[in-house]
Amino acid sequence: MALKNKPLMAIYTSALIRALDTARLIKVFHPSTPIYEEKGLIEMDLGEFDGTKVQDWAVQYPDIRMH
Repeated sequence: MALKNKPLMAIYTSALIRALDTARLIKVFHPSTPIYEEKGLIEMDLGEFDGTKVQDWAVQYPDIRMH
């Protein structure tokens, strides 16, 4: 509902079913807004970094350089 009254020029989504479903729900409130499915919008498996805040990486993994 956060995007219900926001002006949108486009809706971008990945090919994942749940992402497409979300895009379609947003489009209900923005019927003239096009949906673009982008193959580059995919989830990444970050292994042991998954769920870790970037700010915490330097503390937990001091050998990794942050830019």
